[in-house]
Amino acid sequence: MPMIEWNDIAAPQKPPEKERLLLITAADEFDAQLKGQSEVEVGYWTGNHFRFMRDDSIAHRVARWAILVPCLPNDVRLKRFDPDSARIDSGPKPCLLYALRNPVKNPAHSQNNYE
Repeated sequence: MPMIEWNDIAAPQKPPEKERLLLITAADEFDAQLKGQSEVEVGYWTGNHFRFMRDDSIAHRVARWAILVPCLPNDVRLKRFDPDSARIDSGPKPCLLYALRNPVKNPAHSQNNYE
């Protein structure tokens, strides 16, 4: 497996836009108890700032970045990444949350009768 080539955020080389990246971030960005520690996240560069792929929030405190694809085994094929559609609320919709929290009791299915 190839070595990860980390790029310092202060280096003149800009990350490629709209491509999956590994980001080394300050772990205390979201939890003050983790001050002085780092975390590795998957994200991307918009041309102006880094964003996390997990929730599409802005990654404010990135120290280093690396292109993800060269770090993967040759037989791994990632699905197409479209950051423009990633910004659309990808979380569960309120009606789905309601359905998950308040399941409908259907007597026909209570006996595992799926005919």
